[in-house]
Amino acid sequence: MNMGGNMKRDIDIAPDQHAFVMLGERTLFLCHITMFHAEEHRFQMVLRATLPAYAMQAYVDDRAAHPDETYFLGNSVQDLITVPSLQAGVRKAFIADIFRGIPKELHYLSWPWEHSAPLVAQVPLTIDRIVYARHFDFGLEYPQDLTYIVFGSGDESHLTHYQVKEPDYDHVLSLRGAPAWLPPLALESSVHLNFPNLHQTMPYCFNPLPEAVYEVTYAGLPQLYTIEVGKTHWFSTKMLNEHDPCPEHEGP
Repeated sequence: MNMGGNMKRDIDIAPDQHAFVMLGERTLFLCHITMFHAEEHRFQMVLRATLPAYAMQAYVDDRAAHPDETYFLGNSVQDLITVPSLQAGVRKAFIADIFRGIPKELHYLSWPWEHSAPLVAQVPLTIDRIVYARHFDFGLEYPQDLTYIVFGSGDESHLTHYQVKEPDYDHVLSLRGAPAWLPPLALESSVHLNFPNLHQTMPYCFNPLPEAVYEVTYAGLPQLYTIEVGKTHWFSTKMLNEHDPCPEHEGP
């Protein structure tokens, strides 16, 4: 074994560009777009972040003018990062670009917005804190019931699907306000919600939450609560899985 400083490591997490779904208009949250087949992107992560006032206002105004669009933020190609550097607090800021929508491609083999002009370019972003973060462990099994992570601030709240292993789906959506039964600090820190009437049968090729109201449980406890579902910002099987389980469906 080479005990020197140049020891080669089997696990190599290279700096790269990372894409995030943008959520919230008063408080900005960023939901990392995951990829099971790339070690650099094999992380589920939610950040709370801050943009300069001019950039945040441009994003909010454009979203109001295009309410059906999804907005994405990515670190600049001139400022590559790793997810562990964000988790460890080594990187607390990076230079970002903001995009409206995502180009539709048969296969995503490179940065999707490589040939797209950003809505806002080269803007400094500050990471306020890590809301949720974990590296995928493919030895784990799917939860019995559909499980989502709920997070937010004030009257804004959002969900992202708890992903496990291939095949799976990536789903990011907002709720119609913050659940009144959930303590504000629990919302700020993120918790798991389970959908006891929806079993974790993979793959889901369509949004599994098309209704307006659902009953959920809090972190697997038996008490039932109600949530009101709002806009889906991102649903994808293509980007997440190495082998898309739903190739007959268009879109990312």
